[in-house]
Amino acid sequence: MWQTSRKGIAMLFAAVAVCANLTLGLPPGFVDEPVLTGWNEAAGLAFSPVGDHLVVWEKAGRVWLVRNGQRQAAPLLDINDEVNAWRDFGLLGFALDPAFETNGYIYALYTVDHHHLQFFGTPNYNPAANDIFVNTIARLTRFTTREVNGIRTADPASRFVLIGETAQTGFPVCHQSHSIGSLAFAADGTLLVSNGDGASYELADTGGPIPSSSNTALAEGIITPKEDVGAFRAQLVDSLSGKILRIDPATGNGLASNPFYDASAPRAPRSRVWGMGLRNPFRFSIKPGTGGTNPAAGMPGELWIGDVGWADFEELNRAPTGGLNFGWPLFEGLTPGFGYPQSNAVNLDAPNPLNGVGGCTIPAFRFRDLLVQDTLAAPSWPNPCNPLVQIPASVRRFEHTRPVLDWRHGSAGPARVPTYTGNNASQSTLGTPGCPVSGPSFGGNSVTGGVWYTATSFPPEYSAWRATAACLTQCYSAEWHPCERGHERAALLVLVCDHGPDWGGSRAGGADVDARHNRDDRGHAGEYGQRRRSPDGERGQCATGMGATAANPADRAMGPGRRRVARYGTRDDRRGGGGLFGRGAGAFAE
Repeated sequence: MWQTSRKGIAMLFAAVAVCANLTLGLPPGFVDEPVLTGWNEAAGLAFSPVGDHLVVWEKAGRVWLVRNGQRQAAPLLDINDEVNAWRDFGLLGFALDPAFETNGYIYALYTVDHHHLQFFGTPNYNPAANDIFVNTIARLTRFTTREVNGIRTADPASRFVLIGETAQTGFPVCHQSHSIGSLAFAADGTLLVSNGDGASYELADTGGPIPSSSNTALAEGIITPKEDVGAFRAQLVDSLSGKILRIDPATGNGLASNPFYDASAPRAPRSRVWGMGLRNPFRFSIKPGTGGTNPAAGMPGELWIGDVGWADFEELNRAPTGGLNFGWPLFEGLTPGFGYPQSNAVNLDAPNPLNGVGGCTIPAFRFRDLLVQDTLAAPSWPNPCNPLVQIPASVRRFEHTRPVLDWRHGSAGPARVPTYTGNNASQSTLGTPGCPVSGPSFGGNSVTGGVWYTATSFPPEYSAWRATAACLTQCYSAEWHPCERGHERAALLVLVCDHGPDWGGSRAGGADVDARHNRDDRGHAGEYGQRRRSPDGERGQCATGMGATAANPADRAMGPGRRRVARYGTRDDRRGGGGLFGRGAGAFAE
């Protein structure tokens, strides 16, 4: 299944049908095997670089090391007093350094409790305080772990904040979702970080006070005046919100090979930005075998980014290079979004040279002036004061980088891929005549950035995975879909999870871990604590270590929100003792 872009790059699409039965559809020879239980809201898992240790991180701020199937008695890291795990927030991203076996470095990406942010280190600090529903920040911190008497733990004195040293330098948290997401090391040793727009999901947020927020971020310096533009922070280069960042893990600085790097301000948001225009890129992955090893070359690899949708579409984005703009909030999926394209929100970093000329009274360009739809023709950015004059190249202008695939909320779809009609961007629905990508259409309410299977234990028809894309909801099973073109073969495991029509109630504690689907706390089924229906039916996100695995009907018997880690592999894989997302045998082994 392929689509060719105008730059001649063949892109592999993973497209599948939504299922409609109540049985988990594993292929013959595959087994669903519980691995570990007894966790408290696990948000993800990862294996050590050599594959002999499993690390599980919990939303409340604890990280556990597992060796030979046994959890270590003491946590590898415990920052519960600093982490605020309300709603969609908490310790959501984690990574082990590529040289972890020798340097012991670990990296934690988490939401900071507002009380801790304000009072830590003062007489007013209370480690038991939990200041929820208040604007705050998220931060990225590195710790050094050491092993004493067979127990490896983080040294508190080694704490080094890479991003978010103060309220003014962190990831803004201005509502109840759309904050930090994933961490991933590239082959060049740089660290990539995903972060949402920090805006409201209840309305088209273009700045100013919003419902269900303390609206204190501006007064406390969590956002600057130019960032008081709601979801349009995703379009503001000099903001951490709605971005993929690429940093030096030693310092937290941006890299000189980043697209907007400013040598005079290496820690400024613009210096750290790799990709932009994202709403909630909760999970992303780097395609194995892509990228270089020299950080100065600016080639960290090909990113596949799941961006959680708002009104209509979920989307899967591909980022083979830096500086791409994925369009949010002016675009949702392949097409213009709802509520934002007509906004006059202003980019204060983009002065209009025609202001004051010929009656022009637009001192700075609006965000919608600076982003145009993908086209095969030369893109045009007309000045709103004189359409015969182009916005100068000295002002940052962008062309929409469309997703490789989007799908509408609900079970009916459609799922669409990008095409062109003449020079103009268009889209084609899967399963319709003339669609350049084969496969049936589908719909769903969530997305994850994907898991890459590069081992060889699967049966031949599944032995060459090249991409996985979607964690779909509103159905009940998983389906495996091989596809091929010429000598290339791919297979996609689609995950569909149903949590029933009623999201009311609270989550039981001490639940089993799941490395697959979660719907966010804004009113949706998931493993993240309290749940209630949100007024806008906000869509969920997949909480996984690197992507998703399949749902198990037994999970539903455990009650709402209960989850477990499950390994999906062939019976032969069981001999190797690998497992989920690990290096070695087992499903999703690298």
